[in-house]
Parts: sequence; C-alpha cells; structure tokens
Amino acid sequence: LRSGRSAEPADDDGYWRPMVVLASAVRDEGTDQLITALDAHHRWLESSGTLLARRRRRTLDRTRDVVDRAVRRWLWQDSPAASTIESRLDDLVEGRISPYEIASGVLDSLKQGSAV
Repeated sequence: LRSGRSAEPADDDGYWRPMVVLASAVRDEGTDQLITALDAHHRWLESSGTLLARRRRRTLDRTRDVVDRAVRRWLWQDSPAASTIESRLDDLVEGRISPYEIASGVLDSLKQGSAV
C-alpha cells in the first residue's frame, strides 16, 4: 500500500477507490500488500452490500438464461410457432407479409393459449 492510503479505501460517497499495489511474484515482492488490498476490497464489497447485489444480479441473469433456453426449446419443438411460420413462408418470401406481422401473429396466439 502506498503511504498515506488507508487499508479501507472508500471515498466519501461510499465508492471503492482502487489502490495501486506494485507486486512481483517472481521476486516475492508486494504479495502481502496485494493480499491485504484484495481482502480490504472483499470486506468493502460485503459491508457495502455490493457483493450481495452482484450475486443477486448474476443469479437473476443465470435464471433468465435458463428460462430463455427452455422457452426457445419449447417454442420451436412443442408449440405451433414453427408450423405457423412454415405455413406463411411463401407469403413472406413473396413480400405479401412481413416477418414482423408473422411474429406478431405467433405471439398473439401464444399469449392467448398460455398461462404462467
């Protein structure tokens, strides 16, 4: 740690203020200070609620990804969406209907027949 810097470097607004630690594992220099800085950052993450907020966000994102994959699998394997699109493909290719119109129709029919 540079002299004059606290081991708990949060500014007045409560934001983490990164420390500059010079370290070399090859020369075995600064590693203790690096560990101290990493520990201080982890303590700040915990005490500020940032660690929990990040974990919650990652958990939410992972869960959404799982749901997205399941919905896509269901949509293309078990719902009538693929056959609906296939049945309108000639109209789509000929320009008589847009992909947005087909998508809107597919979504409307799925909304009417599905419950969460």
